[in-house]
Amino acid sequence: MPYQRVGALKISDHHVRSPLLNINNACQTCHHWPEAENSVGFHAPQEAARILGESINFARQGQLALRDGLAKR
Repeated sequence: MPYQRVGALKISDHHVRSPLLNINNACQTCHHWPEAENSVGFHAPQEAARILGESINFARQGQLALRDGLAKR
């Protein structure tokens, strides 16, 4: 997680978004590779699984709404 210093405090950014938007602060402070890599959900596999499950659920809800809308025609 990227962080910033606020006075003497080190504040972590817990806003879930693509670390590719801020590779320098999100990844390269610990990982000294030129590109980000996300094979295990950027150290938060439970959160990555939760977000994936939620996105699958939303996609399924959209499919059902479309099906129900077409059936009413």
